[in-house]
Amino acid sequence: MQVAAQYEHVPLLPEETAILKTIYNKRFTFIIAVYIGLIGMGNKFCGPYLLESFSGRMDHEEYVSLHTTDQKLGVSPFQMILIDTIFIEGPIITTFFIFFFGRVFPYRRDIRSGVKERVPYTIVRKEYFPLTNEYYVALDDPDYMHHKIDEATYNQVNEGDNMYLSRAIHSKYVFEINGRFTIM
Repeated sequence: MQVAAQYEHVPLLPEETAILKTIYNKRFTFIIAVYIGLIGMGNKFCGPYLLESFSGRMDHEEYVSLHTTDQKLGVSPFQMILIDTIFIEGPIITTFFIFFFGRVFPYRRDIRSGVKERVPYTIVRKEYFPLTNEYYVALDDPDYMHHKIDEATYNQVNEGDNMYLSRAIHSKYVFEINGRFTIM
């Protein structure tokens, strides 16, 4: 069993909390809008097909004239709700919870905790691009490998040195340190 590495915990700065709140609000609004749209489209377009397959009594003319009437199909309202929930809304709501708790909720947990962790990374190589006059360091983390830095920091660090990056605990969002780092 592996023990999780213990990193130094530091309080979040107000601007970092604002960044996390912005990300959380945008993602929350987007995921709610998408899933409300998916449920609406599923009920509108897929519901009649499901009713047809379960009742077996509908031809093309009846399908064209069918909106939400269940009297033509001979299906009880309970059966309609059950079919709709199992085959349309159930999978949509399940994926909603998976995405919400995997991609959105960790930002809220970070905002409430008010703590970030300082993670040490080893500088694998330094890169300078003279045509664009940009400086980068490659770190030993495969998720955030290249970081753009300024010239003073580039001249200050060497390959093999440790560089500390601030990262949110739950969402793993990497913050910029004094405006130096930009994730590519």
